[in-house]
Amino acid sequence: MGEDLDPSKLLATLTNDKLKLLQNEAQKKSSKLPKEMEDHKFWDTQPVVKNNELVKEDGQIEEVDIRKIRKDPYQLPSQFEWFLLDLNDELEMKNLYELLSLNYVEDDDAMFRFNYTSEFLKWALLPPGWKKEWHLGVRVKENKKLVAFISGIPAHMRIRDQ
Repeated sequence: MGEDLDPSKLLATLTNDKLKLLQNEAQKKSSKLPKEMEDHKFWDTQPVVKNNELVKEDGQIEEVDIRKIRKDPYQLPSQFEWFLLDLNDELEMKNLYELLSLNYVEDDDAMFRFNYTSEFLKWALLPPGWKKEWHLGVRVKENKKLVAFISGIPAHMRIRDQ
């Protein structure tokens, strides 16, 4: 009788039973992917792991010869121009903040608006080793209004032992 009430054995039994139940439920649910996971018109064209794909080895998704990377910018319509943003310039940071906060939302219903502070943007986009040429904007030639922004930040990653 005392052995049946041993807390550690009781916990182990409950934990194993709960684990089996969770695994069974997960298996039932994973056998048929929800509609939103079945078809991704955008992601299915990208070099990323697909929902039903099993990854067997780590490595580059797509090997790219750096000599084949385009050196010249894409041609924009005549009323627009490329330019490098100086995120240490208060006016350019203000313009970037306004572009992002007024035009980017985080959900389909536009309920959750992107609203990071200028200080946060500066922290995120100017990490150690940042490069000004990685803060690229598109603006209207006539009034210099910022209408697009793309950026990159340097990152050193270690995946497993590589």
